[in-house]
Amino acid sequence: MRLAFLTLFVILALAACGGDGEEAEEPTPAAPATTAEAPTTTEETETGAATSELPETPLNTTLEEGYTIREGNPEDPDPAKLPVEPGAVAAHWYKSGANWVVVYAGVPEDAYPLCPGNSILVGTDFGDTSNAPVGGEGACEGASHLAEAPAGAQMCGPNIVYVTAIPSSKEGTLYSTIEVWEEEFLIHGVTGVVSSNRGEAPEIELSELGC
Repeated sequence: MRLAFLTLFVILALAACGGDGEEAEEPTPAAPATTAEAPTTTEETETGAATSELPETPLNTTLEEGYTIREGNPEDPDPAKLPVEPGAVAAHWYKSGANWVVVYAGVPEDAYPLCPGNSILVGTDFGDTSNAPVGGEGACEGASHLAEAPAGAQMCGPNIVYVTAIPSSKEGTLYSTIEVWEEEFLIHGVTGVVSSNRGEAPEIELSELGC
């Protein structure tokens, strides 16, 4: 089952890299959405990672599937090579202005530098892929879809807040990853997925996420 998941993940990732370039279209910047203050909560995920008073959202997942991809082919991951322990980090999805935003909560302080990334699967089309280095240089060396403004990642308190390249108007299966690229064709990472059909993503301002 795990190998089948990784094979699908690689096929989709390669499709994103080899498509007609639609996913590289830069989302239109927009003024931050002005909304009522969202309720906040401090809770523990299934793995015990604190969410640090993040706004509530029904779109949550844990990054529990570890993988290694070498020259486009999945391999059994070496736990020592993974950027974080599978299940240690939770992804919380929101919308802010023109973009989807994902917060990676529970990232260990000693795990940096990292190369978080994300994308969306709509029907059979996999796109709007981006990666962004955070916490130092080197983790994204070789990544072919580096985020361009307004997309990008930053450390906000104990979390990573990532303004994705995914337009907030799109709905589908949301992929969140944390990776380390050893070189262009060797990637170690963990991933989690959640469907936007699970519930309505709250509109937030980045200031609500500690940024």
